[in-house]
This record gives sequence, structure tokens and C-alpha cells, in this order.
Amino acid sequence: MAPGYGISSIGSYANDPYFMYALNSYNPNFMGTQQTAQTTPQYSAVDTTSTVTTPSVSADPTFKGSSKSDDDGISTGKLVAGGLLVAGSALACLKAYKKGDGTGLKKMFNGFKQYGQKILGTSAKEVAEKAADKADDAAAKISNIIKNGGKNLQECNIKNGADNIVLKGGQIESIVQTTENKIKNISGISLPNGINLNSKGVNLSGIERTINLNGKNYKVVLDTNGNVISAFAGKNKINPDDVSGLVEKAQTYTHQLKGIKLTLPDSHGVPTDYTRNYHISVRNGNVVDATYVLNGQTKHLTEEQCKLLQETIPGEIAKFGRAKNGYGLNPQECIYEYADKNRRYLFNGNSRKVTEAYDIKSKTLRKPKDVEDYITKHGLQDITTTGNLPSNMEITSAIYESGAGNIYTIGKNGKIEKIKLKNACTVTTGKGKKTKTHNYQAGAEITTANNQIDIWRNGVYGNNSDYEEVSKLLQ
Repeated sequence: MAPGYGISSIGSYANDPYFMYALNSYNPNFMGTQQTAQTTPQYSAVDTTSTVTTPSVSADPTFKGSSKSDDDGISTGKLVAGGLLVAGSALACLKAYKKGDGTGLKKMFNGFKQYGQKILGTSAKEVAEKAADKADDAAAKISNIIKNGGKNLQECNIKNGADNIVLKGGQIESIVQTTENKIKNISGISLPNGINLNSKGVNLSGIERTINLNGKNYKVVLDTNGNVISAFAGKNKINPDDVSGLVEKAQTYTHQLKGIKLTLPDSHGVPTDYTRNYHISVRNGNVVDATYVLNGQTKHLTEEQCKLLQETIPGEIAKFGRAKNGYGLNPQECIYEYADKNRRYLFNGNSRKVTEAYDIKSKTLRKPKDVEDYITKHGLQDITTTGNLPSNMEITSAIYESGAGNIYTIGKNGKIEKIKLKNACTVTTGKGKKTKTHNYQAGAEITTANNQIDIWRNGVYGNNSDYEEVSKLLQ
């Protein structure tokens, strides 16, 4: 095949923050499916002890998300780890455009932060900044290994939506295109045996609520952060903003809280402790209404009293609208997702009834012409020289062979997760009665579990220098 297929920038628009914000805003037509990275054969590391004292090395939690939609109007979204839409957009900008000392990027992101603060508030802004910084660091680290790894970079897997791009030997080796076809008639389709809400691979995908407003029922679809994605009047898809009060009501969760103690003025204005049951309405983390019954009559707290109630039980208020162990959200309103190699399912969290299903089909592109057409369409021409990825892509894993012949597996967070050893070695830790011997066989794979990587690298000078060689590429 032709050499040097890679990633390019988006052209002259890359320096336009307004264009970048539009590019990275939520797109309900984008579908993402988690790809499984290819790994080397597994071997066991033989360790004669089970207790070690070396500090552990742990991988940071990472961000992972996807969103889907179809012409029939059932839209879902999946976001994790503080997955605010603004945070996701800012993160995407940072991943693609980190250059030099970041001066130009800093100006662009400062403007973005101001906009995010206006629409989300200070706390959301802080979450966005932290998530963006962490993802930016990981993207920069792993991009370095693409640029500087050369042919020692045995494999690198890049996720482009539902597609997986595989780099080997400094070139794009193959592209696995994944498409989904919605199954129109889902009668008779059920979840695979043994799959439930606690199964591995099952994630909250979205929320579907039926809202009665002015005597008319609407179905409203929200993502896991409570953002309204779409709405329907009967079978007709509508713009939720066109129906006054629909978005606000869809984002308002109610619940009866019992035995809440609150200090309020009595009829003479004297501060008095009252313990009552309150019916509370919460929207976007704020108490917007609270009522209680006194002598058969329903009384409302004032706006200031609602604020006092929120300050009194902030932990309770934080649970409103949460899908798991939260208040105001019924189990039947939660839609979950599970996918295997052949099919993706959306199902009701209460009944486990499949509400939508998609057949997954994969096609591998290997011919130079097919690869060339794909990378041109997706702006990937310069990937092997720049290592930069368009904002909607991410690296899921990389496999690198060091100068000593050890094989390093690097995760999407830019950290070394596993090492396949070329040579056997013995490492001794501790002294006297606390001496421990660790035997590592040739071909064994060691991970961060039980501090095995730390023990191996710190036990022999040559091991540590080899580890540092790879670590420098990830700085």
C-alpha cells in the first residue's frame, strides 16, 4: 500500500473558535461503538510472593461517551465522568489543537470558558476545565508516541465514531468500518440471557419521560445529564423549545421527603424548628418549589425558604434526577444500552423490555485506494507525521516495542498499562525476614496489579532505563 497515510488539520477553519465550537457541539446523528483493541497473547507472570510494599501505579479514570439518533426520533446519549456537553466540546478543541506553549489555544479556550460559565454556572465551568485538561494531557502524550515512535510503534488503535483505525509500522494498516441498521420490527427480540442492569457493558443511555402539559402528553428524551435531546407529540417529532414550559417541566423532578427539620419564623416572626414532610420540585440542582400540608391545606415555601431548605439538605437535593438511587426519576424512565459483536440493544430499566435494536455490521478496508479515500474524507492524511487527531477522534490503545525488546501496552489515558517481557529476570525486594523474591518468565505480561510493573522496573537498572525510554515518549 502507499506509505505515509496520516492525519491532517481541518484547514483554515482550525483557528476559528466559533467554527470549532459548532463542530464540536452535540450531534445527534453521530453514533459511537466501543472498539476492542487487538492485544498480544497472554502469559502469566510467576511471583513467589503475594505481599508487596512498593507504591502502586494506577490508571486514571477516563472519559468515554457516545450518542445516537435515528429518523424515527428515539434519540439517546451516553456520557461519563462529568460528561457536560460544554466540557465535551472544550475537551475536543483542546485534544486537536494543543501546540507549543498553547498561547493561541489558551485565548480560544478562555472565551469558551466564559460562554460555558454563562450557561452552566461556576461549578460546571470548573468541571469542564478539569475534564478538558486531563483529556488534553492524555491526547498530547499518546500523540507523541505516534510522532516519535517510528516503526517501534507496533500498533495504535484510533476510534473514529464507530470505526476503528489501526496503525502498524508507521502506516495505516487497516480501517474497520462499523455500521448499524435499525431493526424496524423488534417484536420477539429480547436481551441475551444473563444480561441485566449490573452486567458488564451495560450503561445508562438516556431518559424518556412522559410530560403532561396543558392537558396534552409529550414524550421527552433527555441525555444522562438532563439535557433535552428531542420531544414528540404523539408520533410527530417537535422542537421542544416551541412548546412553552416543556423543557423546564421535563427537567423538573419531584419527590416526597419525610421528616425534614427546618427553622422558619412562626406566626409572630420567631424562628422555630419545624419537622415536616415536604413535596419538593428540583430543576438543574435547585429547589424551585416545596409544599407541605397544614390543617388540610397545601402551603408553599417562599423563594428564600426554598433556598434555606436546599442549604439544610444539600446531599438530598443532589440526588434529584439521578438515574441510580436518585429522586424523582422512575425506573421505567431510564433507558439502558448493551452491545455485543452483532447487535446493540436499548432496553427499559424497569422491565428489561427491548425498546430499540440495531444490527452491527463491520467491513475492513485494506486496499490502498479504499484507505486513501477514507483518510481523505476524514482528514487523516498527516497522522504519521503530526500525530494530531481531529477533535471527534481518540486513541484507544497503543503497543510499542522498546529498544530492549519489551512490548508496552499504553491505554487511552496515556499511561503504561502492561508490559510483555522479552527476557526472564528475578527481582528481590526487602531485607532480612522481609525479603521477597519475584520471578518473571520470558514472555510473561506484567501489569499495574499488585505493583508488578513498579517492582520489575525498580529491581534492575536495565529495566528502569527501558521503562524510562518509553515514558519519555509519553511526556
